[in-house]
Amino acid sequence: MIIGIIGRPAKTDLDNDGVLIYKNVCDKLYSYNCLPIGLVPNVQGMNFNKNVSEKEFEQMTDLINICDGIVLQGGEELNNYDIMMAKYLYDADIPTLGICLGMQTMGVAFDGIIVRDDDHDCKSQYAHYVKINKDSKLYEIIGKEFIFVNSKHHEKVFNTCLDEVASFENTVEALEGKDKTFYLGVQWHPEILYDDNSDKIFNAFINAILQKKNK
Repeated sequence: MIIGIIGRPAKTDLDNDGVLIYKNVCDKLYSYNCLPIGLVPNVQGMNFNKNVSEKEFEQMTDLINICDGIVLQGGEELNNYDIMMAKYLYDADIPTLGICLGMQTMGVAFDGIIVRDDDHDCKSQYAHYVKINKDSKLYEIIGKEFIFVNSKHHEKVFNTCLDEVASFENTVEALEGKDKTFYLGVQWHPEILYDDNSDKIFNAFINAILQKKNK
């Protein structure tokens, strides 16, 4: 299976424009016998905040459509490009896993608002628990109402139209589109948590892709 990872703008040591794909995400996907590929947008000057033309957007969707599933990875800055991708993935019902900023992107794509949150960046492997709504796909996946997770974010999202399915101290910790094959975002980083709960999330993502491919 081919899993696309949406690239993020970055500067190289030589101060050149670059695209960042996190190795931890790739390594996790490799462990499930998936082939991760970085999706590099054709956006002039790598300025992801500019309005994307119709032609550029078509090229984005061409990249997405060669993939079986998509990971919206974490990062530092939300871009207009990310939001357009999140909407397209939802409408096309392409299995999508959002991680940290990737989850926030999903929320903002569906009317959510991002605010600063400097209280949840912790170096501990397990920073706090999250409470999972029992009426959710995430609960079906993990089978627990409370799990402990890491926490490495500086912003949080609220007021989104997506289903808010996990929380901690009034912070949304997971979002999903219940009527989609797999459209799940988590605020934490399961790719660097080597536990049963994280495995269940990735297993569910991969299984959803297989089910869709076999239809």
